[in-house]
Amino acid sequence: MIHSHYDVIVLGTSLRGLLSGALLAKRGFRVLVLGQGELPFRYAAGGRTWPRRPYTFLAAHSPVARRVLSELTLLQLFRRRAAAMDPSFQVLLPRQRFDVTTEPAFLGRELEREFPAVKRALEDFHASVRRRMGELDRVMERDLVFPPETFLERRELARATAHLPADGDASDPLAELALGHPFRQAVATPAAFASDLDPSELPVLGGLRGYGAWWLGSARLEGGYEWLESALVERITTANGEVRRRESVESIEVRRGVVQGVTLSRAGERISCGHLVAAGSALGLRRLLPDRGAALGELFERLGEPTARRHRYVLHALVRAEAVPEGLARNAFLVGPEPSAETGRVRLELGPMGETHEDVPVRRLTAEVLTTSDHALGALRERLLARLEDAIPFLREHLLLVDSPHDGRGVDDVRTGTELPVDEPWSRGPSTMTPLFAHPVRGALGVTGLPLRTPLKRLLLGGPHAAPGLGEEGAFLTAWGVARIIAHGDRRRTLLRRQARWSKLEL
Repeated sequence: MIHSHYDVIVLGTSLRGLLSGALLAKRGFRVLVLGQGELPFRYAAGGRTWPRRPYTFLAAHSPVARRVLSELTLLQLFRRRAAAMDPSFQVLLPRQRFDVTTEPAFLGRELEREFPAVKRALEDFHASVRRRMGELDRVMERDLVFPPETFLERRELARATAHLPADGDASDPLAELALGHPFRQAVATPAAFASDLDPSELPVLGGLRGYGAWWLGSARLEGGYEWLESALVERITTANGEVRRRESVESIEVRRGVVQGVTLSRAGERISCGHLVAAGSALGLRRLLPDRGAALGELFERLGEPTARRHRYVLHALVRAEAVPEGLARNAFLVGPEPSAETGRVRLELGPMGETHEDVPVRRLTAEVLTTSDHALGALRERLLARLEDAIPFLREHLLLVDSPHDGRGVDDVRTGTELPVDEPWSRGPSTMTPLFAHPVRGALGVTGLPLRTPLKRLLLGGPHAAPGLGEEGAFLTAWGVARIIAHGDRRRTLLRRQARWSKLEL
């Protein structure tokens, strides 16, 4: 028995799911967003709360992000809460350390100090990044669907990207540097952490967009990701939508190739819907569909099945505030002598000042690496700590607590040599790591993967597979495409919205 009906049901409270739900709710659709097992941004362990991952907003440069926030009437609030990073980030190489900033004179001095022999080439590189960022911005300003699928969508994208390389493999912007030059890793490392694509598959254009996002689009949000999440939830609920974080779908009902509704896990409630948007991985979606997702199997046969090749492993270290070097930036990238090693590339986030632990001033260091294995993660904790000690001298002397939500271990109290209890142990372990996928076939500009539409009518893929090479910007782009497809398919509702807009203008 069907208990209720929604115009759109969104599976997952990730950023993509909440953006899609908020846009559709704003456009007059009755939306239900289900948690589908998504874990909250913070977790409790060892008497403290920790973020599950480091977070810096990386889409402040993006026209599509501004367009989405503007439609949701969040742009002004965002501007009041966002502050540009200064410096944008810091790079710690084995023999060089420098800040990357948007101020040309300061950046020039940093490059002159560390790379005097190739300073001109590096300045030309940054000028090239600015130019190519502008070229891509002109594409993102258009009302496009990424990746395109219909004839009209492909024609619109072809016109918008006529001035860009079709596959994203632009010429090497660092061609003047030797292949082993350390600055190449200074570019590749931030780009790898700005993408949801396996770094080995990131095209040149996608790598430049990722580096440019850190350089020109990084911003510190007051309230962080939690503010952005709560603002989107508020937009959904005030527009007659609903968010059920603890609810998930047990099965999806399909009749004659058309999605009809879902059955919820906890109460067995059946809910019908006009459209279903899967904001998580397409691989997990298959088990919810009849015949083990045979329809998605057809899609994978045509475009290949995404494969999780790497995972984001996060480690927290709570240290006495005096241990933090004075010049350490909020965002830093550590590159080791062997960048291809598991801890050869590390993203390091420095937590805010003002925190205490047992009345001792402390700072939180959050390190992230892209691991190729989800097994034997316990040993990774020690290797990563040793890597951090290379960048922060005497780190172990000031170390208080160490924890990772991914390796199955508890919180290490370094002073006493004991393991502290954790809350909700079921929310920890290797399964909580975020995967980075490899796509056998990539589409537009080399940064897109699976299409939004599926062989099943009314089922859309609004998750990480649509534009994985664009990272957070790709989340906004995917949500915009999902909302556009659904809204354009409902001509009656689109007509009513246009009439309402003209009525407001007349008033």
